[in-house]
Amino acid sequence: MTRPKRLSPIPTPSRYSIVTPYRILRSDRCINCGTCIEACIYDCHYRSEDDPRKMADPKENCCRNCFACITRCTREALSMHKSEEFLTLGDHTYTPDKIRSILEQAEQGKIPVSGAGYRGYFDGDYYDNIWTDMSEIVRPTRDGIHGREHISTTVTLGQKARDLCGMVFDEEGNLKSQIPLNREIPIPIIFGLMPFFPGHTAVSALALAASKLTTYLTVPAKNATEELKDYYSHLLIRLGPNEIEQYRDIIEWATIVEFDPDMDPISGIARAREINSNVLTVIHVPVSTAVDTKILELVRKGAETIHLSADIHGKGVDGITLLESLHKTHRLLVEEGLRDRITLVASGGLAAAEHIPKTIVLGADAVVVDIPLLIAMDVLKWATGENGNKHPIPKGIEELDPRWGASRVINLLLSWKDQLLEVLGAMGLRDVRRLRGETGRAIFADEERKNFAERLKNMPESATKASSTNPIHNDFNKKNADGINADEPLLQIKAKPVPDRFSIKQGEWRVVVDRARCTNCTLCVVSCKYDAHRRIDGKLSLDEPIHSRCIGISCKDNDWCCVNVCPWDALEIIKDPADTVLGDPRWTPPLLRETYRIAKSGSPTRLTPEEQTGESGGGFDKMLLAASLPRVKPTDGPIDLSIPLNRRETGPKVSISLPIYGGGMSYGSISLNVMLGRAKAAKEIGSFTCTGEGGYPDELIPYSDFIITQVATGLFGVREETIRRTHMVEFKYAQGAKPGLGGHLLGEKNTPEVAAMREAVPGTNLFSPFPFHSVYSVEDHKKHVDWIRSIHPDVLVSVKVSTPSDVDMVAVGSYYAGANVIHLDGAYGGTGAAPDIAKKNIAMPIEYATAQTHEFLVKEGIRDEVVLIASGGIRTAEDVLKAITLGADGVVIGTAELVAIDCVRCGNCERDRGCPIGIATTDPYLAPQMTADWVCGRICNLYKSWAIYLEERLRNLGMKNIRQLRGRWDLLSFLPDPGTYEQKPQKI
Repeated sequence: MTRPKRLSPIPTPSRYSIVTPYRILRSDRCINCGTCIEACIYDCHYRSEDDPRKMADPKENCCRNCFACITRCTREALSMHKSEEFLTLGDHTYTPDKIRSILEQAEQGKIPVSGAGYRGYFDGDYYDNIWTDMSEIVRPTRDGIHGREHISTTVTLGQKARDLCGMVFDEEGNLKSQIPLNREIPIPIIFGLMPFFPGHTAVSALALAASKLTTYLTVPAKNATEELKDYYSHLLIRLGPNEIEQYRDIIEWATIVEFDPDMDPISGIARAREINSNVLTVIHVPVSTAVDTKILELVRKGAETIHLSADIHGKGVDGITLLESLHKTHRLLVEEGLRDRITLVASGGLAAAEHIPKTIVLGADAVVVDIPLLIAMDVLKWATGENGNKHPIPKGIEELDPRWGASRVINLLLSWKDQLLEVLGAMGLRDVRRLRGETGRAIFADEERKNFAERLKNMPESATKASSTNPIHNDFNKKNADGINADEPLLQIKAKPVPDRFSIKQGEWRVVVDRARCTNCTLCVVSCKYDAHRRIDGKLSLDEPIHSRCIGISCKDNDWCCVNVCPWDALEIIKDPADTVLGDPRWTPPLLRETYRIAKSGSPTRLTPEEQTGESGGGFDKMLLAASLPRVKPTDGPIDLSIPLNRRETGPKVSISLPIYGGGMSYGSISLNVMLGRAKAAKEIGSFTCTGEGGYPDELIPYSDFIITQVATGLFGVREETIRRTHMVEFKYAQGAKPGLGGHLLGEKNTPEVAAMREAVPGTNLFSPFPFHSVYSVEDHKKHVDWIRSIHPDVLVSVKVSTPSDVDMVAVGSYYAGANVIHLDGAYGGTGAAPDIAKKNIAMPIEYATAQTHEFLVKEGIRDEVVLIASGGIRTAEDVLKAITLGADGVVIGTAELVAIDCVRCGNCERDRGCPIGIATTDPYLAPQMTADWVCGRICNLYKSWAIYLEERLRNLGMKNIRQLRGRWDLLSFLPDPGTYEQKPQKI
């Protein structure tokens, strides 16, 4: 096996500005104070060159969706909108987001990395129906992305030898049989035939890139001109069998030729081989319903390589998809014993790096890519045809520099290769060829959804019997600075309103004032009961309304509504355009706004259970928990929300006051003020927070009784004294936001202080390995647990793992290794920085993993001896209840705590200086924007509000404690999704 040539990306700026999803508009209310310049760390705002006293319009394609400038503008002169230009990019396959990502990868050659967790839909069709699986504690894995070990991405094109038994040797032992021809390519990607001829300069750029990457560019024989003679050995010549004689001279020097299947390609192969005995041949076969039998016949006749081709959207002429026909073809060839004799490459609809491993897992040896190469060179735009469908057309080809274009394509392919390595490493594979057809190493969303429904429908009676009688003890003193006992019910601790940091908050509605009509009569100020209108003392004109106080168009039903009382028709209530740019399908604008509100006030949520869902289309967003039970009276008296963290007979009996504790956030990924504020909040509410893998700052020592020390694969900051000062140690074997990958801390956040804590070099990127290279089995894992207990005999051990398909087996192994807590971290949780390919494509969501693990632990008879904790995509108190109903004892929260302290989920945690509003940053200017006391107050209010909600919901279900809810699958029903879920009859 040959290793690929070592290529490194070369930054190659785009010819045109990369269109971004957002744009900032400046209104005439601007007073040119320059606050926005100070607020924006991306340099989107600047003063006019002609008149420095005035602000210029914000830069186009600069906004990163952080809202920093908007929230600081006291005049509300700035607003954010969706970019109309961005929305017109691409089509339903090559979406605007995919196009932007391709352009950024082509510019830098880096893996796309962002923070704040996954922000997309739960699952979907086609490629979005597939999650790749991962390796966990019980299987060795590899780490090829950072050069620690070699993972091969090399594949072979051509026919393979059947076996040596069929070979013929002469009397002297020399081989007489012909060895099949083949060629190796270091990345399983071939450049395909473009949907239109992109011009000679673009073809030259692609040919140069193909030669540098040691792969092949597909060109029609008629376009194999003299200009490409330097790249002849990297061209795949497409021609019909009837064109052989016409292009005989090309076949003589060709390395690979590809034939269409319509005119007896087998005869064409024989004739081409007569002309050039060393030429490798490919048969191009369009996707169709019966394509598997057609390919089987071609293979039996001697085909060497098959190119299974769909259109640019991944569909065949009769509607069947590439992935469906590919899987059918692969399985048929396997059944006939012919699969290993030929090479099968696939094309059509491949628009992102994640599509490569998913195509291979369904049976391809390699893929053929076309449209993304044109996007990378920025020679593509989209036009709308007469039928309303979009199609690609050329753009700016005549201005293309071939060397510039080649560099862009190389950058893109190197980025895609690295992302393939991420997936292979997470799966524990050392060779991409082992991935081919391994559907057992993938998780299919539609199948998992059915399994989930069947599991909930057919659960044994014993699994829904919750442990309502577990004693709750605390072996350590929990007293905060005010002398409040954390064993005191959380509901009795009064919430303290915590003011907003910024004067401007994003509301759902806006009150539009027509200044040409408004006479400043103040009728609106007098009539509005929500004080949305105002006149500032000393001013004649009314000030801009406080839009966040407006309750919306429903107010028009009131006689005193400002719109109704205004005699000049100068007012109107509209939807705030911020709703189009705030949040995402998982954290919608209503969920974000309500979290901001309750974190400020500590008051109960205003949202109903049905309203506490996002728009992801699956998981918690499709579940409904019963509001009450027939013939069951609501519970009188107090409701116990506490849970134990040790169900074993041995060890300290530790509990927390509510079934929630804070997830790991490391020193460096978040600011010290945020870390300290979380610790203070944990002390006040009687729970825990986790250090993450960045070490244990001395500032946290006063709160050590409420802090979990994390030991992760990088062992950053792990010392015996930090292990001894805690009541629970968490081993992080994997994280849901980047399953199968180690932690990431980018160099910009690795300050001297952070580096000292981690015993690293300041300014360097810190990547944790995956997994612990001392743990490749449950036996090794037990040694880890014993190691911690040898240092601290009375410590509880939590094991944090991700959610592969065998997560239930991992949980059982951890139990027998001695763990007290099994912490399952689902794939859709938050993080400071993770490769985008990992955040939505590896491992399963927490909803499925929780139910699967709970069921298996019940069947093993050990469910009541271990604490099962769930995390990864839990946003609201209602989500907490759903997770416990699915089988968890409690949950870990991360993102919701950050939303409580103003996170807008812009995903810029890892970019430049970090979070612009001071959360996920170590920047000395940005980090002090919030104090530890302010963070503590907001998080405490969040949990106090949640506690009120949890108590009310349990009371209406007739339950006395949260532990009675565990595993009560019969209480769950599902929002309409035809053919997916059935409701199980509720137990009385």
